Amino acid sequence: MEYLKKKWSVWFQTLDGDHDGVISTKDMDISTKKFAEIKKELKSGDKGPESGEFDIKKMVE
Repeated sequence: MEYLKKKWSVWFQTLDGDHDGVISTKDMDISTKKFAEIKKELKSGDKGPESGEFDIKKMVE
């Protein structure tokens, strides 16, 4: 159960682009842009750490 709580917490933090605790249309636009940037980086061959993990804190900044 803790895993699911953490998973959804991270997901909602990711979607809350302006970090005001509410997911709005503006947040969706911010998130879409961030995800597009991540996808672009992955396609360019920069896979990040060998473990395949990335720092969520960098993504939600």
